[in-house]
Amino acid sequence: LERVTNGTQPASESVALCGMRPPRFLWFILSGCICDVIQFFIDAFLYYVFHITEPTVCWVLGYGLSIAVRHTSHRYLVFGNYVGGYCYSLLRMYTGYSISLVASTLFNLILTHGIEMQHYTAWVITLVWTNIVNYFLLTQLWSWDWSKGRKAFSWKLNLRGFTSTGGKKSHHRTSGGDDASNRLREVV
Repeated sequence: LERVTNGTQPASESVALCGMRPPRFLWFILSGCICDVIQFFIDAFLYYVFHITEPTVCWVLGYGLSIAVRHTSHRYLVFGNYVGGYCYSLLRMYTGYSISLVASTLFNLILTHGIEMQHYTAWVITLVWTNIVNYFLLTQLWSWDWSKGRKAFSWKLNLRGFTSTGGKKSHHRTSGGDDASNRLREVV
C-alpha cells in the first residue's frame, strides 16, 4: 500500500487481495465508480443549485469537470506514473475523454429527448457504456509520450488477450507452416 500512496506503483500492480492481484479492469471500475459519484454530485449541484434542468448540459458539464479528478484517481489506482509529465498526461486524458464525451452526449440526448427517458435513468445508462469504452481508450492513451512522439508502452490484442510489447515489436510464431504464413501471424 505504501507504493501506491507514495506514487511509485498503482494499486493495480501492487495490491493483492487474498494473495491474488485483481485484474486492472476491476481497478478501473473501482476508480471510475469513485469518480462517477463525484460526477453525480457535480451534476446534482448544477441541477439543484444552478437550476440547469437540461439533462444533457448537466451531463457535459459534470463529465467535463470530473476529468481532472479521474486523471488523478486512475494514476493511483490503475495506470501508474504520468508518462511525459502531468500536463501532457492530463491533455491526453482530456483528449481521450472528449471522444467519449461527444459520443455519450449524443447518446444522452437521444435518451432524454428522443425516448424521453428520465434524467438520472439516462445518466446511469450513458455512464455504464462510456466506462467500458473509456477503459480501452485510456489504456492506449495513458502511455503515449507526445514529447518523444511515440508510445512508451503498447498493448496489442491477439488470440491470447492483451500483451505488453514495451514499445518494441513482439512476434508470435506458431509451429509449422512456411515463413510467409508465419510472417502473417506476427503481432506488430
